[in-house]
Amino acid sequence: MTNRILYLSIVLCFSSAATVQSQELSGENQEVRNNNENQELLLAQELSCPTGSTPNPFESTVSRLVCDVDSNDKKTFPLTDEAPTVVRIEDLPIRINTSYPEWYTQNEGTGIANENSFHYYHTLMEPGAAKPAYDSEGIACYTFFLRPEKTYFAHNHPPREFYYIYSGEGTWYGGDEVQEVGPGTFIVHPPYLSHGFTNTSKTEELSAFVCWWQTPDDPADILDHGGLPTNPCLVEQEATAKPYAVDEVCVD
Repeated sequence: MTNRILYLSIVLCFSSAATVQSQELSGENQEVRNNNENQELLLAQELSCPTGSTPNPFESTVSRLVCDVDSNDKKTFPLTDEAPTVVRIEDLPIRINTSYPEWYTQNEGTGIANENSFHYYHTLMEPGAAKPAYDSEGIACYTFFLRPEKTYFAHNHPPREFYYIYSGEGTWYGGDEVQEVGPGTFIVHPPYLSHGFTNTSKTEELSAFVCWWQTPDDPADILDHGGLPTNPCLVEQEATAKPYAVDEVCVD
């Protein structure tokens, strides 16, 4: 009986050791496979490490090529031959939303703003943008200028958005919040949030850098949907337009 127990114990020990060794080999094989896949991805990028460095297969991924500098333990990225894009707003048309009322746009529905338009913007980048603007993917960025003592009425849109205000002063209305804003103010609007501005300066435009962007959960065409008035009946006339949403979208 004792010999049998001893025999079984020896068998179990060898079996456990074999299992551990098998797992180690399996882990090593998986690591080799991963490294080979990373190498293939690096080749597909058509990028190469600079002279004096070597691709790091462990840290490189499909979206990032990491190079080890041969002479020390420093790391670097490869260089690209792709040309940069430089956009100057003086080369871009000044625009305003075609879905907004004529008293606000003052342009007979042309989509091009003029000196009487309440606000105007430049398209810096967006999907399908024509040069000199940048044809981007998944993000759209614009300038924004609200003229002195003018109100940008309450509106909303499906894409999420941020405003970075870099000059001027005003009052911002977002949902149930009201805040005074000025240079250095950063605002993020979630999808469909009602928001608007009033420029409180008598002489200076309220100026901002604005971006919309697409997340993996968003519909493919989300950046194609511009803003609409939160209260379409109230914006038919300047006297009744508000920078904040009211309970009823249309009042008899």
